[in-house]
Amino acid sequence: MAAWQDPQTFAIWLAIFLVVVIGLVAFIVFFVQAYYKKVMQNQQKLASTKLEYQKTLLRDSVLIQEQERQRVAMELHDGVISKLNTILLAINFDYDELNVPDALQECIHLTRQLSHDLSPPLLEQNTTYELLFSVIMPLQVNYEVAFYPLLHHVMSIPDTNRKLQVIRIAQEVINNIMKHAKATKIEVKFRHTQHSLAMSITDDGVGFDVNEQAQGLGLKNIELRVQLLKGKYKFHSVPGKGTNFIVGISLPHTQVSHANNLANNIEQELLEATLSTSGQFDYPTNSTTSI
Repeated sequence: MAAWQDPQTFAIWLAIFLVVVIGLVAFIVFFVQAYYKKVMQNQQKLASTKLEYQKTLLRDSVLIQEQERQRVAMELHDGVISKLNTILLAINFDYDELNVPDALQECIHLTRQLSHDLSPPLLEQNTTYELLFSVIMPLQVNYEVAFYPLLHHVMSIPDTNRKLQVIRIAQEVINNIMKHAKATKIEVKFRHTQHSLAMSITDDGVGFDVNEQAQGLGLKNIELRVQLLKGKYKFHSVPGKGTNFIVGISLPHTQVSHANNLANNIEQELLEATLSTSGQFDYPTNSTTSI
């Protein structure tokens, strides 16, 4: 009888084989459990980070709303109410040097301006381009303004909220320029196609450190609105060399592949030569572009 045929020897080898198999199975189970545990921990960490980020954005949105309420209250108190008090005193004390009709007209103008700030006029009827034009045009009084629209005349379903968010983003960027940039030139590029909307706002001001200013409420306001639109945005700025803001938005019913391409290539979408070919303030009379 061969040695390997000996029952005792066979039992020993069988036991060794079973131990190896059990050890290997235990190792695989342990490895799978460890890997699954690590994956779950990473997912929980990611979910926790997202939740904390959403809480931060929610808190910032509340602060932004309160800040806007304070601004409206101050505008009413220092502007309209102050003028009305002056008119009332002039009437009560027969103060003839005050031109009451002119003062009332100024109150109406202040109230209308505040109303337009809160909700742009003809929001539902006008296109995004027309609303953006109405925001940019008054800047010509104090700045050298260049506006480069590129409109592909494609009809799409009007979306009042989408238009409003785009205009609010533009207003926030322009307000930051007016408050902090000390700029003399503002350049706005606007592109609307069947699949996407893109906008670039550039100034020649003092610029800022993007990393240091990332926590400001103004930038948080922009981030919130871009997030609502499921878009992408970037700030390019160097202290002393001006600032460039870029935002890209995929429109509804856009294919996922095109949306991802837009998100990854915002600069190319905006900076190609065709975007800068037409650059005058020509108010659209029969534009068929709307979002």
